[in-house]
Amino acid sequence: MKTFNIDMTLIIVFLTGLAYGTTYIYQHTFQAYYELPSIFIDLNINTLTGTLFFIIFGLTMILLISGFFTNLILKPQSSFLEDIPLWFLLLLSLFVIVGSVVGGKMVAEKKENYTVVKQKEELFIVVTSYKDNLVIAPIDLKTDTIKPKFHTIEMKSAKDSEIINFEHGIRVDKLRNSKELKKEIK
Repeated sequence: MKTFNIDMTLIIVFLTGLAYGTTYIYQHTFQAYYELPSIFIDLNINTLTGTLFFIIFGLTMILLISGFFTNLILKPQSSFLEDIPLWFLLLLSLFVIVGSVVGGKMVAEKKENYTVVKQKEELFIVVTSYKDNLVIAPIDLKTDTIKPKFHTIEMKSAKDSEIINFEHGIRVDKLRNSKELKKEIK
């Protein structure tokens, strides 16, 4: 079986790339639940730090447990961490990426606490933040649904806001189709 020695520089480059990729995938699947376009994905130090922490923690635990059982069962000549098989690293990467896809969707579906902002006597849910803005969508309190009709407001203009618990989360109305839009324009 072909193995290679891991240099610390390669580990840092690998983890950085994995952090950016999984953060993007997580943000994409989270925002896809709300039908929010991917142009609102903002990879910043806050999102990357959280993702990198969980990647490092998860990979470290998996490597230590794998190394322990490999040493216990096979009693190899060298340490498991010195000769990690390439397929093992690829499998770990795949596991982390699938976890970010599932995690993004699950977090959006299970989310119950939302910031509600009042703008011109109308209520909006804060879906996400993007740079120095909040991305908001109108809420129908009777059905606890939002319309995928987004606006951005500056964070500082969200003075009249409150965090509200929606017991069963928020559902998203279906996207309108082009026929509905054409009827509205006529």
